[in-house]
Amino acid sequence: MDNYLTKILIVGGLLLVSIIAIVIFGAFVLAGSISSIAHAQEPAATVIPATQQAAKNDPVTINKVISTPVVYKDLQLTLDGQIVGWVTKNAIAVSQVGEKNSSNKLLVISDKRFGLPSDVPATDVALGENVNVSFTGTVRILRLKAGDTSLGDEDEMRELMKWNNKPVIFANSVVQK
Repeated sequence: MDNYLTKILIVGGLLLVSIIAIVIFGAFVLAGSISSIAHAQEPAATVIPATQQAAKNDPVTINKVISTPVVYKDLQLTLDGQIVGWVTKNAIAVSQVGEKNSSNKLLVISDKRFGLPSDVPATDVALGENVNVSFTGTVRILRLKAGDTSLGDEDEMRELMKWNNKPVIFANSVVQK
């Protein structure tokens, strides 16, 4: 019986040492794999055939901002468009020049309220005018919550809520083109 117990202890010890060796070997293999992945080199340069090159100086347009707002989010842009609607005293809906009936409309919220036509210079935009404009501002996604009055009174906020979760430009300049 003593002999049998000794054999079991020896086999158990060898099994334990083997398991520990396999775990240590696995840890080294895993560490080597992670290291090689982390230090993988970038390819030198990707060559695009001439027929597939992106257009150079491809201008940013209102339609591009509307269709891919996350690409332009937080960027300061200057765009040209035409006013197709008034949302509040400092917010206008614009579309690409020449696309007055387009469903692609971008909300532009000016940091200043627009004045009456008799009170503003000819280069400024006056309330109610549907003219071509140039505006500069930062692209954001409008995120409003119920009861929010950060951009106007209750009536203005009701109109702005229609644009919630859509791209908007917070403009620091809006001038007639």
